[in-house]
Parts: sequence; structure tokens; C-alpha cells
Amino acid sequence: VKYLKSGTLEVIVSSLSDDQGVLDSNVMHILLSTYRSFATCGQLLKAITTRYQQIEDGTIHVMEDTEKEHQNALRQTLAEWIDKYPEDFFSPPDHKDLLALQEFVKKYMPSSAIECKVQGRLKELRSKKGGKFFEPKSWINEYSRDQMKVGLQFEDIDNKHFALQLTWMDMTLFKRLVPYHCLTMRSRKNGDRCGETYQDTVRQFNAVVKKVISTVLVGGAEVRISQRAEILTKWIEIADELRYVKNFTSLKAIIAALQSNDLYRLARVWQSVAREKTQRFSELARIFSEDNNEMNARSLLLKEGTAKTADWKPDRSTSNGNKSPRHNGSNGHKHANNFAQSQPMISGTIPYLGTFTKDLTMTDTALPENVTHPDGTLLINFEKKKKEFEILAQIKILQSSVNGYSMQPDPAFLVWFDSIEILREDESYELSCEIEPANPVIRDPNLRRCTSVNDAVSFGHRKNNSTSSTSSSSCVLVSQ
Repeated sequence: VKYLKSGTLEVIVSSLSDDQGVLDSNVMHILLSTYRSFATCGQLLKAITTRYQQIEDGTIHVMEDTEKEHQNALRQTLAEWIDKYPEDFFSPPDHKDLLALQEFVKKYMPSSAIECKVQGRLKELRSKKGGKFFEPKSWINEYSRDQMKVGLQFEDIDNKHFALQLTWMDMTLFKRLVPYHCLTMRSRKNGDRCGETYQDTVRQFNAVVKKVISTVLVGGAEVRISQRAEILTKWIEIADELRYVKNFTSLKAIIAALQSNDLYRLARVWQSVAREKTQRFSELARIFSEDNNEMNARSLLLKEGTAKTADWKPDRSTSNGNKSPRHNGSNGHKHANNFAQSQPMISGTIPYLGTFTKDLTMTDTALPENVTHPDGTLLINFEKKKKEFEILAQIKILQSSVNGYSMQPDPAFLVWFDSIEILREDESYELSCEIEPANPVIRDPNLRRCTSVNDAVSFGHRKNNSTSSTSSSSCVLVSQ
């Protein structure tokens, strides 16, 4: 069995089939998932079509009587490319690469299934309006602004319902995610390739972080400590529900917010939170501990990633958001409770993507993009591409698991969530200092300083600059 470690683009394309012309699906999937870091769509297309023509013309040598098999492997690769990666051919207004492919198949594969695929894809791409294949996702655009009249209040919304709605949003974005977009966002080398579907997950993550912080701080010193402690408690309870439904991305966002600089310093507020709740929070925070290369989070994904249920039960015994007598009469509470009870059983896993982008970054750092042949030729490090593909394949497996979720969006919740005020960094800090002017001693090692959104560059962890912490901060925001 041949194992391709490095080669030119032409050598990699020739490795799509073995000596007998049988397609090597591993090479095909690795190539189509990772080629964007070393070739353009046009360059790869030219390499494939040129090899096909050379086999047709007999200008390259392949094993006798295997020409058709080698060509079939190339046809299969083109079909997979058109089916699974249509965005690669989206280059309005003329879509020149797809037009070039259309001319090629007309000449060499007339009236074939692949010719029909190309024609259908070209018609589809021409019908798209706008300058992007993937338009940024916006929840609010899907519903009428009139629904803003639904008087939901944060404290009235059932915790389970809240978690399910965050999970519906994250599920929608995760299903839409194109895994290789995580590669293009790992570094800024790709110019206009900006990983739109990955960016959508970044924006949602940041939105949750910022809205958690806002709900705790808004009102300043006028809000009683006990009321603000109830808000912290409710977010812990929502995080508890998120752990139960295995939504690790919103769970991480809430943990990050509660560990942020502007919230962790509110010692008097934290001291008013029930001990069992702070203990629960500590358990949840440990999931994202950086110890042993984030072993806790990785073990959970390995154990529960494709499982139907979580090895976790939320603590609903004293849940203010689920059964606080003070809110039983509110319309918002009744609406949320009734909607939550109508939701069917769920299963699936939404990972915190930072685990994977960190692995991609480590792979990028450890392995060079190119290696030099003894004759001086610069070769593509295909072994590196294989390792990157293995990480992307893990994301794809988890994407299939979210089909196990069965939930519906609540338009009133989505409109309300979009309406939550987001504070600027300076506003957050000023409100935090207004609430507690002093700089109190931190009583819980899980409440640590968080780097700002402007300092962070990707999902992952950064070293803590605060002298009050003895380890890296678990709180990270993602730059947009």
C-alpha cells in the first residue's frame, strides 16, 4: 500500500487512483477538504482535467488496460467536488471555473451524469443573489419585529426552555458549518477566504458571552445584591441544562462570561449565591479546564459525542427560573413554560469548536506547509493535510449527531434574545466598578480574569495576565 507523504499538486492528483485505477477515497477526501491552503479552485481543476486529457491522449503512462479506470477515478473526484463543495465554484458574475469545467465535460463526457451535475450547479449559482455563497446568519430577520411586543423577561423564562432555544440556534449554525472553514480561520493567510460559516459560530458565541455579562451588570448599583445573585444563579442553572443537552458551545460561553473580569470581581454578589450553585458552577467550569491539554472536554466528547444521552442530570431542586412562585403569574413565564413542555425528547452533541481549532493550530505550528525534495523542488506536505483532515472528520461526525436533536425555534424568544442590550467593554467595566468599587479578593479559583474580545484571535485559550490566578484563564472571547 502506497502512502503519500508529500508531493506536487500533480503528484497528489495522480495518487487519486492506485496502479489498477481504483479510486483512493482517502486521498480524494483529504485533497478536497484541505487543498485551499496550497491551491486555488482553478489550479486544482486544471491539474485534474489535464491528467484526464493526458490519459485520453496517451501522453502519460499508466498500467495497460487501466486507462478507463484511472479516468473514472477522476470523474468520481469531480462529481464529489461538485456535490459537496459547490461554494468553491461560486465566483460571480461569470463563475469562470465552473464554465471551464462545463466546456471540459462537454468535450470528454458528453451526455453524462457529471455533465448534468455541472449544468445544474451552474444554474443554481447563477440564481444566487448577493456577493457571498454563505450569507451571515441572522435570527431576527426571520421573524416580524411585531413579536417584540411579547413581554418576555429574563427572570421569567424557564431555564430548560432557555437552554433549548440556545441549543436550537447553535444546532442550526453547527449543521451549517463547513468544516474546512475552521482551517481558513486558523490563520489569516487566505485573503478573501474568511470562513463565513465558522464566523457565524464566532458571532453567536460572542453574543451569548456579552449578553450574559449585560444581564448581570445592567442597572448598576441600583440593583440589590440579592437580585443580582439571582441572575448569576439563573445563568448557572441554564448552563446546567445546557450540559444536560450536550450543548458545549453555549455552555462554554456562559462559563466564559461568568469568569470574565467584570463579573468575577463582584465578590459580594458571588457570596450571596447559594453554595450548592457555586459548587455546581465549579463542576461545569472544570469541563473546560486546560489541564492535560483540555483532557476533561476531550474525554467528554469521546464518551458522549455520539451518545443519545448525557451522563449528567441538571439540578432542578431549587431552580428559580423553573418554579419561582414570584413569577408564576407572568405571561412570559407561562409562554416559556408551555413552549418548553411541548418540546420532544432530544439527543445530539454540539461541541465547543475551540477544542478543534486549537488542534488545527498546533498541527499548523508543528508541521511545515511544504517540504523540500533533495533536488530542490518544493513539495506540499500531504502528511500535514492528512492530520488536518482527521481533525475535520471529527467535526463531521459530531455534525451527524445533531440530527438527533428535535426542537423548534420560539420566535418570541429569538426576538427577545436579539433585543438584549450589549454593553461596550468600557461600559461593562464602569458598571462593574459602580457595583463594587473596591478590588476584592477572589474567593473561588474558578472565577478568573478573562482576556478581552479584542485581544483574543480565535477559539482557544490564552494565558492569564492577572496575578490573582495561578493558571491559564478558561475564559476566551472570539474576535470577529
